[in-house]
Amino acid sequence: MNRSLFASSSAMILGNLGVVGGGFLIVALLPDIRRELHLSATEAGLLISIYAITYAISSPLLGWAGTRLPYRLVLITATLIAAAGCLMAAHADGPGFFMASRVVAAFGAALFTPTAAAFAVSINSPEHRGKALSTVALGVSLSQVIALPAASLVNNVLGWRSAFTIAGGFLVMVALLLRLVAPGHTRPPKLSLNVFRAALLNRRLMANASLTALFSGACNMIYAFQAEIFIANAGLTASTLGVVLLCLGVGTLAGTWVAGRAIDLVGASKTLTGQAVMIAIICVPMTSLHYSFSAACVIAVIAGGSLFTHIAPLQMRLIRLMPAGSGMIFSINASFIYVGSAIGSLASGGIVDTFGLEWLGPSAVAVVAAGLIYMRFLDRLAARQKEIV
Repeated sequence: MNRSLFASSSAMILGNLGVVGGGFLIVALLPDIRRELHLSATEAGLLISIYAITYAISSPLLGWAGTRLPYRLVLITATLIAAAGCLMAAHADGPGFFMASRVVAAFGAALFTPTAAAFAVSINSPEHRGKALSTVALGVSLSQVIALPAASLVNNVLGWRSAFTIAGGFLVMVALLLRLVAPGHTRPPKLSLNVFRAALLNRRLMANASLTALFSGACNMIYAFQAEIFIANAGLTASTLGVVLLCLGVGTLAGTWVAGRAIDLVGASKTLTGQAVMIAIICVPMTSLHYSFSAACVIAVIAGGSLFTHIAPLQMRLIRLMPAGSGMIFSINASFIYVGSAIGSLASGGIVDTFGLEWLGPSAVAVVAAGLIYMRFLDRLAARQKEIV
């Protein structure tokens, strides 16, 4: 990789760190936000869901619009929009304004992350696309390693509003970095509205994208309340919670690296199967048992490596269906990620209010099992269609 390409990739990693971290700082800050804004668990889940719903609706349209402009301009614009969302959250004086900040932040992330993935695919050969996608996705993983533990620490010292202010400032700095290092002339292939329409009407494509919603929904059942799960089951304090969230991020980072290489070696479907098995192993004890601080750290590493590393293999399954429209594919996939996130977050709030935290693990495992069965069905259907042809 030449120096210019390395610098651009590094900037996109930092961009994903900023937009995803800024969007999901709320997970580490949720207990204090709930207390200050007087929210129930269901209402807290709605704060996460409103972000996800906005992302899901806007991502395909923003992805299509983004193909009309150079990559650098799109990425810088997206980063600044996400920064505005974080700064709005820092100054929110009630649930309504806080929800509005979540909508703005979602617009920025919905534009940035698919564009960064499309850029990574466009500059790499097919046999290295799994590695390229996982490299850019390192920013998403680093948001777990850095953003959430840092937010927990800042919240403990300065309050949750300061965490959002710092995130907004970081995103402004990333925008300046992108202006300096990203090539200004590189453009995605323009996609017409006919291509956009064809993608949405492609039954096989949309069926595989719905698989993304299942995996995302299951993972977000745990994600939305991960801080409260560890506080309740391991008796953590504010300081020890930051350490456990750091361990979860380390697991996510390692799992993303492994997933990228596994895709290139054994394929996306087998990679997803391995992730599903690990989710089934870890989720029930994570939410149902009481454990020590050290056990919480181990559980967090395994949970991070299995729950939050499914994006790259799901992207690879889709891109093979429409290679020429990677930007549109990633936007559609991102929409389904956040459809799952919205449903999972809302469902988790209802489960916690009705049954308790301990039922989140079994519920997530049931949804992942359904996703695995559905994936097998789709793969067998595709094989039959090839035989007929």
